Order: sequence, then structure tokens, then C-alpha cells
Amino acid sequence: APTLLERLIQVDREGGVVDYEVENPGLLSTYPAHTHRGRVQFSEVGDGEVEMIWNVEVRPLSGCGDFIQFFTSAVVSTLSRNLKVRLSDPGSTVPLSPPRGEGGVFASVPRETWLGGVLESSVTDQRSAVEQLLALLQPWTWGRTDDEEGEGEKWTSGFMP
Repeated sequence: APTLLERLIQVDREGGVVDYEVENPGLLSTYPAHTHRGRVQFSEVGDGEVEMIWNVEVRPLSGCGDFIQFFTSAVVSTLSRNLKVRLSDPGSTVPLSPPRGEGGVFASVPRETWLGGVLESSVTDQRSAVEQLLALLQPWTWGRTDDEEGEGEKWTSGFMP
């Protein structure tokens, strides 16, 4: 959300943990919740691989639970995928060129950004024109949206560990 403000509570570099909270949840911040607290934890899992677990504890305003789950899921998955690209392929870009490539590349966009993911997916999109047109009405699906094995989300009720 454009007016959403987050504050770092703690950064434990040795433990690989970052705790944060949304400072201004509510209707005015366009994030209709009473509270939002998160923890991102990085753990080495062997062979140079790192696992990231992003836990969120949120208390939505009455009647806003579905929106909060959808919006939070979209933001967390987008930021996670962007970080994965940044770490696995630092400095990579998506070239921009006119339709049909006439005139060559005139600019580029970092792959790690949401726009970079959207442009890269557009270039490699193998869906039919109808499916692509319908996807225009679902911006949360733009960009890197496919989870690899071991990725994804799980929603539960309760408090963060």
C-alpha cells in the first residue's frame, strides 16, 4: 500500500532473523488491520542452499480478513521471488525493445523488480492470446507467479512462534 509504513524491530544477523511491524495499519493506510507483525528467518539447509520462512501475525479489521490474506500473500510472494532473483542472478536485467525487436534494445529493467518479473514473464509467456488477455484483469498474477518445489504459503490461525 502506498501509505504503509513498516518499522524494523530487530535484525539478528548471526541468527538470520528480521522482525518488523506495520506502524500504521488501518483504513487510512489502505491495509485494513489492527496489527501486523512479521518475522523473516533465513536458515542454511546444506549444499549452499538457504531457506527463507516469512511468518506474519495479523489481526484484520472486521470483515477484511479475506482481503488482508489476499493482499499480504501477494506482497510477500512478490518480495520473496524478487529477493530470490536478486540473490541467484545479481545485476541481471530484462532488455526493452520496440515491438518485433525493430531498432534494438533501448533500455533495460532490473530482473529483481516486480516490473522486471512482469516483462520477463511476458517475453516467455506461452499461453494463448485469450488467456493472456484474461490475465490482464488479474494483476496479482503478473510476473513470477509459479512456485518451485518447496515454495508456497500456508495460512493458520494463532500466534507466531
